[in-house]
Amino acid sequence: MASDSVSIAWVVSESFKPKDDQIAKMKAKGPIWGPSKQQSKCELDFVICTEYNTAKHFMNRRIQDRAHIWLSEPLFQKMGHPDRIQTYKHSVNPSLEQPEDLLSLLLAGERYSVVLAVGFNLKAPTTSLSKLKKFHHMQWLSSVSGIIKTHDHTQWVFCDVNKPAENFTKHDHCSFDKLKSVL
Repeated sequence: MASDSVSIAWVVSESFKPKDDQIAKMKAKGPIWGPSKQQSKCELDFVICTEYNTAKHFMNRRIQDRAHIWLSEPLFQKMGHPDRIQTYKHSVNPSLEQPEDLLSLLLAGERYSVVLAVGFNLKAPTTSLSKLKKFHHMQWLSSVSGIIKTHDHTQWVFCDVNKPAENFTKHDHCSFDKLKSVL
């Protein structure tokens, strides 16, 4: 009887602040995906980059020699087709907050059977937010929920989320845990 292997990856958000030896413990379980702003703090294995100047900076520092850099196809072309760079065809609404966080979830969700996500604010917006901020956060939550719904073959585990918005509790393949327990 053949068994399917379990592949595990981490996705860190732009707001995640690693402590002590968390990164080493995370890497022992699987590769880390995340936004370009987390490259140095989290020693990302897979870096999502949406901005030309950041991509150019990474190329100059040869980050692609120690991490997989992912660029959109148009950005890849604008950069002159650099070596050792992966591309994606997905697009994210540019008005959404933290598009690289969303792309990190999307790309990891396509490739792994378990995605452990840390640093994501999945709470429903509070009444103290302005109508515009509330609207933007609801759009962002809807995008994350859509990624989870689309990739129902992936088990999603969001760490250290207090009181997630209702649209996350309805997915059987989405759960919540403490980072300390997962590590």
